[in-house]
Amino acid sequence: MMGWIAELVRSRLMTRDDVRVRLPSDGLVIAVSNLKGGVGKTTVSRNLAAIAKFLRLKSTYIYADYPQSVRAGRTIKNRLEALRIGCPELSLDEILAYTPAPGEVVIVDVSNGVARDSFFPPEKPEDRLQVNPTGFLGQFRPDIYVVPGEFSSSMDNWSLKAFVDSDVFHAPVQLLHRPSLMSMDFASTARADGFDVTSDMFCPFFIPQSVSASAVLPQDALSDWQNLDQKHHHYKLFEHLLKLLGGGIMDSFDVMQSVKTAPLNKLLDLAEGVY
Repeated sequence: MMGWIAELVRSRLMTRDDVRVRLPSDGLVIAVSNLKGGVGKTTVSRNLAAIAKFLRLKSTYIYADYPQSVRAGRTIKNRLEALRIGCPELSLDEILAYTPAPGEVVIVDVSNGVARDSFFPPEKPEDRLQVNPTGFLGQFRPDIYVVPGEFSSSMDNWSLKAFVDSDVFHAPVQLLHRPSLMSMDFASTARADGFDVTSDMFCPFFIPQSVSASAVLPQDALSDWQNLDQKHHHYKLFEHLLKLLGGGIMDSFDVMQSVKTAPLNKLLDLAEGVY
């Protein structure tokens, strides 16, 4: 009887063509932050939220800012809600207290103002940034940070180096190079500014900024992505973050290979989306 049930479940799973995601914990919080604007924080955040939804996870996008600015970002949230991504408008205190539900991926897009206000004002421009322990970043405990930046620009690197060296992050950090133009010597520029692009802190790939001003994300939950390159880049980033934290993604081929040989208990796990 158990063998018959196993073959019935195996046969049903073989007809499904999808991926399986294993989160490193019941829920996952990814924060995207930088002190400087114009580096693509919101773009990366929106794309990661869309990738999580594409992988059939419960996806939530939260913009961490002061109330008046949160309301001003309603247009961005309308686009994400069309993809059935949750976009609750939460205060900073509510974000700090937010606990993801099982299977939920939360992307927290930290505004420049909130990031800057997480430090005491320096007495001199050259002073090291002093973390305000009661500031947002001083209290925030995500699972991982993504810090996008243009590492071929020394002007960007100076503020980013101070940010990274401040010890404000209470989670692993991944620095993500997002070039606006292709530059073969960005590594030497970053090195001269105090960064080692071969360190574990750097993503082992970059995501170029989209050269088109057109939309990237699908228009709604039933549409295709409008920029497949950007979809691929952010899928790779999401998978990379999962692996760093002990999770992973099993693609359709790997799922089928497991289904062919798995015992009943493993088949039932696969049927629930767990491997």
